[in-house]
Amino acid sequence: MRRRLTELGLVRGSTIKIIRNDNFGPIIISLGDGSGSGRLAIGRGMAHKIMVEEL
Repeated sequence: MRRRLTELGLVRGSTIKIIRNDNFGPIIISLGDGSGSGRLAIGRGMAHKIMVEEL
């Protein structure tokens, strides 16, 4: 799973923002802080395994 997240651009130290987190379906996040940003949809099982720190 770590390799898959790295391939998607989600690496240690990345800045993310949660775009949509409904009670069902995937969680949509925004990667980056501006020019190189992109959106990514990840499943809830994968999302529960990602450790984050709120800024």
